[in-house]
Amino acid sequence: MQIGDVLIGVLGRLFTTMNDLSKYLHESKGSVPLQLLRGSQQFVIYVAVQAGKTAVEAT
Repeated sequence: MQIGDVLIGVLGRLFTTMNDLSKYLHESKGSVPLQLLRGSQQFVIYVAVQAGKTAVEAT
C-alpha cells in the first residue's frame, strides 16, 4: 500500500459500512484479498492475518 491508496473492498465485495474491513479481517483465516484504488487503477493485494497478532503483513 502507498499513501493515497483507497481500500474499496475485499473478496470481490465493496465496503458498505465503516466496520466492513474490521469484520472481514476478524472472520478471515489466512490471507485476505483487499481491493485497492490507486489513481484510476484498481488492483488486489493479499494481506496475511493471524489470530492474536497485533501487526498485519502485506504480501
